[in-house]
Amino acid sequence: WRFAGQLAKGEVGVFRDGRSTMLDLLERAHALMGSVGVSPPRLRRPPSIPPSPPAASNEPPAFASSASGSGASFEEPSTTQLLDSLPPEVCLAVREALLSLPAQAAQADDALEHIIGCLSEHRKRRGRQSSPRRGLEFLVTMDLGQDLDDEMLLVLLAALTQRGLLACRGVITCLAPADLRAQLAAGTLRSLGLSGVPTAAGTDGGGGGGEAAAVEEMKKVRYLVRGLSSTGAQSGLRAGFALMRSSLLAAEDRSLVLVVVSSLKDAAELVREEGALFKRKVRQVVIQGGVLPFSPGVAAAGEMLEPDSAHNNAFDAASSRFFYHRCQELGVPLLVLSRFAAYGCQVPRSTYDDLAATGGQIGRRLQETQRTSIERLWRRACAPADSPSRAGLPVRCDKRWFCDTFLGGDGRDRAEDVSIWDLVRGFNMYDPIALVAAVPALAERFFETDDLVVHGVRHRVVGVSADRSGVRPGSGLQEWLCAAFLEGARLEAAAEEGEEELPRSGSMGRPPWSRAERGAERGDSLDDPSLSPALGEGGQGSDTVHEE
Repeated sequence: WRFAGQLAKGEVGVFRDGRSTMLDLLERAHALMGSVGVSPPRLRRPPSIPPSPPAASNEPPAFASSASGSGASFEEPSTTQLLDSLPPEVCLAVREALLSLPAQAAQADDALEHIIGCLSEHRKRRGRQSSPRRGLEFLVTMDLGQDLDDEMLLVLLAALTQRGLLACRGVITCLAPADLRAQLAAGTLRSLGLSGVPTAAGTDGGGGGGEAAAVEEMKKVRYLVRGLSSTGAQSGLRAGFALMRSSLLAAEDRSLVLVVVSSLKDAAELVREEGALFKRKVRQVVIQGGVLPFSPGVAAAGEMLEPDSAHNNAFDAASSRFFYHRCQELGVPLLVLSRFAAYGCQVPRSTYDDLAATGGQIGRRLQETQRTSIERLWRRACAPADSPSRAGLPVRCDKRWFCDTFLGGDGRDRAEDVSIWDLVRGFNMYDPIALVAAVPALAERFFETDDLVVHGVRHRVVGVSADRSGVRPGSGLQEWLCAAFLEGARLEAAAEEGEEELPRSGSMGRPPWSRAERGAERGDSLDDPSLSPALGEGGQGSDTVHEE
């Protein structure tokens, strides 16, 4: 397990019986990936690597030997250096195999066998894809388990992945306990047929930790992947940072989208330490947050988009301000979706009933949890402004705000300890619409933006006020979301029945929500009116605290 952990974290080289196994692993990986048509990397291997002396402790021996004929010291490259030198396709396959190592892989040979098996399966999957479509590559930071819409984002991701629109290169969880949230993310992805998506625990997000009740509920989820390693806080390791960095290194220039639906602390650390790499690799940053009022157009000297008091921004205000500013300084385009955008496309309360009806465990859990989640938010909003029971909810998010936003103005005469479930009309999908906006064709179809041009780069905001939500009138976004959620939930049910892979496009029929996206890829018009009907009556409402 030490072998697996060190390899997965990229902390040091990997050793067995005093000899390196990493180069052997990569050579075998090259052979397995050969059918994909990937050229092998140019790695220099020393003529011989003699056994290292036995280690005096449990730590692996230092790698040092003499290069043949020269007497010069040869220092074995680190795991991270070796992976970084691989072509992107091989690098991603190897990294995904490393991050999926089960806890029971206690011996080096067991871990190596698991890795080789994963690479072999990857090669077989590639071989079965007659005409694979490459979706838009992206990373996402999220606080899964804090609100239900984080999990709804992953359900939506399954549908968009199945249609070839997105390719997730990593999920980074933040907000303590980040490792537990990573386990929930891994379990959710696996249930949805996306076990190849790597997950890693990030920072505490600057918020200390999530609400105790929500954390306890996470621990009870049946499909947690409990074998994942933690953040490595005690040893100083940063798994989330390492995953983001390696994903950037493996990506083509200006190809990767970063989606932030959580605290901006992890994203800020990445930009602070790898600014040049970030600028070279990232094509756009999509943030679920909000900005202070601004005048659209060309920015005046020194003018920039400034983060407002949205909940994600408020977790770590200093990191938020740094990240917004640094992205604009580097010329990396921002696309910010505010709470007002979510107000413009609420989904009906019956959505969760429809998800549960598909038979998947995620849909059932979300249906069972939705009432608890909204009731908990009700109590937080009713608590006094200085009460710890608010768990970080902004002061302006009080009882009146809750009633106006979630209950259509009703419920103001209800006491804090009285259920409001009967008054809830629907739910706002804050995080999922950020994922929708990450796909250019969908962003164009569903959203209108107010733009600020800073140093020649256009930064966009969806939802600048209650009167301007940024959702295109008549676009059908609500119906589209309902259909897409249902499609993702059905993929989970299919995976539970034993299907190893997500069905290829067309194998489950062609739901109406996907037609315009396929047309967009061909350059056709996005004005396709055929959408599935709304699933029940929509209204204002939400089960999340992104009200921010």
